[in-house]
Amino acid sequence: MAQIIPAILPQHFEEIEDKASRVAPYVTLVQVDICDGKFVPSTTWPYTKGSEESFKLILKEQAGMPQWDTLDYEFDLMVSEPEKVFEHYVSLGASRIIIHLTSVSHDSLAQLLSVYGKKGGYMSMFDVEIGLAITPDTDIKDLGELISQFHFVQVMGITKIGFQGQPFDSRAVSVIKSLRELHPELIISVDGGVNLDTAKILVEAGADRLVVGSALFKTDNVIETLEAFESL
Repeated sequence: MAQIIPAILPQHFEEIEDKASRVAPYVTLVQVDICDGKFVPSTTWPYTKGSEESFKLILKEQAGMPQWDTLDYEFDLMVSEPEKVFEHYVSLGASRIIIHLTSVSHDSLAQLLSVYGKKGGYMSMFDVEIGLAITPDTDIKDLGELISQFHFVQVMGITKIGFQGQPFDSRAVSVIKSLRELHPELIISVDGGVNLDTAKILVEAGADRLVVGSALFKTDNVIETLEAFESL
C-alpha cells in the first residue's frame, strides 16, 4: 500500500496549524509546499506578507512546527536557487526536502548533493532525505546516475506546479513506469492531480507515495477521504 501524504499549500502559518491538526492523529508525515513567486507564480508561507515572523521564530527555536511531536514534515521547495534556503528547512526539522530539477544549476546541485546526497553526503547523519522533483516533460534517461544521489524522486502529476486542483497529466504514468523499470529499488512519490480516481492507476504504475492536497482538504470529511485513499 502506498503512503498517503497530505499536502498543505499554506498562505499563512495558521493554515499549517489548522490542517496539520486535522490529520495528525491519522498520518505520520505531511508535505508543506513552499512557493517563492519566482520559480512558480504563486507564493506561500513564508514568502507571503506577514509570514516572515513565524518563520524566524522557528528558525530561532523559539517556536516549532505544528504537531511537531507527532508529525514529520516534508518540504517541497518550489523556489529559485533552493540551495540558498535548503539549510533553513533542515533547521525547521525537516525529515525530507524536495528540490525541483529545473530550479537549480548543475554546479549548485552537485554542491548540495555533496553535503546532503544519499551517496557521500557528509551531512547525511542528520537523517534528512533529499528528493528530486521532475515533470512529465523530463527525459529520465538523461538523468543517468544523478537519480542514485537522491533518496527518492517525486514525479509531478500536473503541468502547472505551485497550484492545487490542477488536472492530472496522464504522461506521469509513463514516467513512473519507466523509472520503476530503470530503477527497481527507487522510492517514487507522485504529487499533483492525485485523487481517488488516479490513485489506483499511479500505484499500479509503481508509485510508493501519493501526495494529496485538494482531493483531501476540499472534501466534506477529511478523515473519511483519507481512509478511502488508504484502502485502495
